[in-house]
Amino acid sequence: MRFIRYTTPLFSLLLSGCVVGPNYAPPEMPLPAKFSEGGDTSNGDVTVAAWWTAFNDPMLTSYVEQGISQNLDVQQAIERINLAAANLTIAGASALPDLTLSGSHTVSGQKGKLRKQTYTSNTSTGELDRVPAGGVAGRR
Repeated sequence: MRFIRYTTPLFSLLLSGCVVGPNYAPPEMPLPAKFSEGGDTSNGDVTVAAWWTAFNDPMLTSYVEQGISQNLDVQQAIERINLAAANLTIAGASALPDLTLSGSHTVSGQKGKLRKQTYTSNTSTGELDRVPAGGVAGRR
């Protein structure tokens, strides 16, 4: 009971410091008319700082350098970009016209005889898109 008798007035005194008067006005906070989204120049070199050299430990240095040289994250990201570019090229190829040409020529005959046969065949097939560029397939 004695604990409550001493802590209640102390707690009330501490809480009274948080009270604001009835004429309280919040301070003016000027805001800029326009916010900048970044500077024109970079903040410097973005490569990894060699923090491990501060320990003067050759084994740690060799481990970190080996890890950086075998880090495949950047190489894998570059390969994913190249793969995406190739897939984009393949996907865009279906929008181009398809044209197939073939031909053949055959000559046959018998030696010493006058009979001679000649056969020529030319085949051309193609498929042109009926959809205008940027159009929808259902429109005609």
